[in-house]
Amino acid sequence: MQVYSVLSDSGKKKKNYDGFPPPRDHGEKDIRIPPGFKILLIDDDLDFLNALEYRLKNKKIDVVAVGAGFDAIAVLEEDYFDLILLDLKMPGMNGAETFNQIKKIESKPFVIVMTAYSEDKQEEAVKKLKPFGFLKKPFGLIDLMPYIKKRIKEETNGN
Repeated sequence: MQVYSVLSDSGKKKKNYDGFPPPRDHGEKDIRIPPGFKILLIDDDLDFLNALEYRLKNKKIDVVAVGAGFDAIAVLEEDYFDLILLDLKMPGMNGAETFNQIKKIESKPFVIVMTAYSEDKQEEAVKKLKPFGFLKKPFGLIDLMPYIKKRIKEETNGN
């Protein structure tokens, strides 16, 4: 069994006896979510949608989750969101169509496109709309947090 030393927040050494290397710093702890920061989740996979909503709310992030593009447009007409997570493949209004509608409401939306598919014709159409980012499903908060951190930094710098 290998022992690794890592520094705690107080600067004291602590040990990890599990035989695993010390955890990498993924920058989650230094993210301070500003009051009123809101994320809109749009995905037709309700299990995924509910799980992501739950995990973001555990991080004290204000989240609204909807299961269709049409619902997202109705919500966006009533409220502003700092970040939008948009599934690419959805029945009815797909991700590319939803993104086009979002751009009609918000001139510079911060949209992260999510997809479980490696190759998709819609993906090319969405790239032309210049999303804030792409995430391949399944992903964890560790993959999403850098985007949230970047968005907060841009927002606090006045961009």
